[in-house]
Amino acid sequence: MDFNVIDKILEEQGLNYEDLNAQERETYTKANFSLQKLTVADVKDYVGNMKASIALQLAKTPESETNTNILLKARLMNYVVLEAFLVRPDKAEEALRKQFAGKDK
Repeated sequence: MDFNVIDKILEEQGLNYEDLNAQERETYTKANFSLQKLTVADVKDYVGNMKASIALQLAKTPESETNTNILLKARLMNYVVLEAFLVRPDKAEEALRKQFAGKDK
């Protein structure tokens, strides 16, 4: 088991995981999960998967469902923009600087 902040707190109290009741163990597990560090690669994978999923939904949605198509296209565009920030952060930063530079005038 990894030694983390929660384990340190338990140790300071003279406890370990085995001393916890079922509800405390569930809370411990949730807290440990929330402490996991996401990497840029994790987020890139997630964004790629979401783009593919939305593109598939969009392809399966009949053109007659205009509102659904608009919403799916908007969601897809959000992920495309997010991916651009993750893949090309320098270009994304430059684009933002140019956009905001124009607003100062």
